[in-house]
Amino acid sequence: MSKAIFIVGGPLHVINMQEAMDAFAVDEALCLVFHNPTFRGENNYRQTKAILRDMPNVEQLEYQNVAGTLEQRIAAYGQHIERLKAFDADRVFFNDARAQCQKDIVATLQKPTFLLDDGGASLITYHLYCQRHQYFNFPEVGTPERKALAMSIKQQWGISTEPQYPFDLFSYLTLPSVQGMKVVHNPLNRVKMSFDGLDQNTSLIIGSNFVGRGFLSEAQYITLVKAMVQGEQCIYLPHRGTPDSLLDALQRAIPGLTVVQADEPVESWLRKQKTPPATVRSFYSGAICTISVSFPQLNLICYRLPQQVMAYFDQQPPIGIADFSHSEAIEIAYHYFEQSVPVIDLEPLLENADV
Repeated sequence: MSKAIFIVGGPLHVINMQEAMDAFAVDEALCLVFHNPTFRGENNYRQTKAILRDMPNVEQLEYQNVAGTLEQRIAAYGQHIERLKAFDADRVFFNDARAQCQKDIVATLQKPTFLLDDGGASLITYHLYCQRHQYFNFPEVGTPERKALAMSIKQQWGISTEPQYPFDLFSYLTLPSVQGMKVVHNPLNRVKMSFDGLDQNTSLIIGSNFVGRGFLSEAQYITLVKAMVQGEQCIYLPHRGTPDSLLDALQRAIPGLTVVQADEPVESWLRKQKTPPATVRSFYSGAICTISVSFPQLNLICYRLPQQVMAYFDQQPPIGIADFSHSEAIEIAYHYFEQSVPVIDLEPLLENADV
């Protein structure tokens, strides 16, 4: 019997988990669900749990991100270490190489380990491994005293304090294996489908969470979306963390835009459409990659953000990687998209609008 542990934090991770269980012939799984209501929101958690409910032979544990003391933050996942060890999995799958807690868990379990796709995060992780030859690239934070305290607390929980642990990639991205990181193809077989017809008069816009994360104001974001729409008929599928006030404002400000609040991933929404929009537009959503693999009939277009907007992003807190900016991460995504998807410069479409 093949057994695997999965660390997930969103519905896409569970979709990839299902594919991994097929690809690796997993009979029994233990799923550790990471709930971060501040960053990912309640909608994300609800959608994650909804998919897991329909999966047999999956034991579930949960840990929630806490903003308490160092002891409380480590205990949130440390409390599960003994159960994870006792499960004695053949493989471990995790979703975020920027999360210290996930590094701690995989390094503690010492099993063959794979990173699951998480939008563009796995692409960035792969790129940095090829560049720096490090699996984890955490920024230096905290005083020497605080670091020593963290080490002591982890040792009490039986958590590894090793800074690195090797892993491979289970990915739907078109990436070659490199020395030290094998790429196992994720075919997304459970998601793939073809349509009898497409709506050639409508486009689907995949929303981004720029406002919910504090990167842009509502007015700035609406200006960008309006430039993308260009007066055409579009369905806007919001990101799970989007504030309701922004959705109302988008509907009022942009003629021809219909906001659809689907309580499910975009891939699941598309599968339910008899004649889906023929074209899918996005700034740089990782969903472009899953849609490209799963629904090859659809036309895909990415829009390159203006440099002024990228500069706003770089004023925000870092993304959890040492010496690496938001704009660098976005450029990696655009470079990958350009290999198979048109990337249109949004700047000329803005005309003289105030971004």
